[in-house]
Amino acid sequence: MKKRVFILALFSLTIVFLAGCGGENATQASILTYNKQQFIGKELVCKEQYGTIQKVGMVSKKKAGHPLPENDFSSNEFAEGTEIYKVDNSKLLAKVDDNQFKVFELKK
Repeated sequence: MKKRVFILALFSLTIVFLAGCGGENATQASILTYNKQQFIGKELVCKEQYGTIQKVGMVSKKKAGHPLPENDFSSNEFAEGTEIYKVDNSKLLAKVDDNQFKVFELKK
């Protein structure tokens, strides 16, 4: 009898735990605004992954929360002064450190 009660209690706790973990994810996408367009943050890459990149500026304003960053060179993730590089018209890189960049792709 004690074994059944223990198993039932363990099952109930497991269900409660899983229900608590199943909520919506409240994280917000990393946004960078450049040339009046929004770019969405993707993965981190090594500096060597891209050949020639052109520095186009630095983050001028970090804007957390809503509304999303709208002014050029504003970001909701990176601090003011973070260097921004252009790969092409649909891809930017934000410098994380000397060897890593975060890729940003044009929002579709």
